[in-house]
Amino acid sequence: MRSLFFSTVLILLPIFCAAKEPAAPANADPTQTSSDPKYGHTTDNPVRVGSAEEYGGPAAERAYFRTLIDEKGEPVEFERKGSFGGGPDGNMLDGYMVKTSTGREYLIYIDMYHPKKDPNKQLAPKGLYKRKP
Repeated sequence: MRSLFFSTVLILLPIFCAAKEPAAPANADPTQTSSDPKYGHTTDNPVRVGSAEEYGGPAAERAYFRTLIDEKGEPVEFERKGSFGGGPDGNMLDGYMVKTSTGREYLIYIDMYHPKKDPNKQLAPKGLYKRKP
């Protein structure tokens, strides 16, 4: 009997201890958040944005961050922290500190040298969301 109890506990423990993803806010489109935990959070898989304008990359970065909302559906704050070396496509990456209305912070890596990557159409990194259209 004791063995059955411990076996049951060992089977159920991971289920009860698993971290549950917070529900997306009502004004968010959860399909627009990446399922890849590295997307945007690592230099190996930065967010890729750009602009058809010759010097439009920085504006595209800011436009992208203005599309993000947090777990409460509030806009995030963002601040460029600098350049972080070359990314997987050989382009210089920028790092932005993103802060939510609840005080969570993320360092998000972004590559602004992709003119065909509309900032409004790129996914949000895990932990963040995009507004419903």
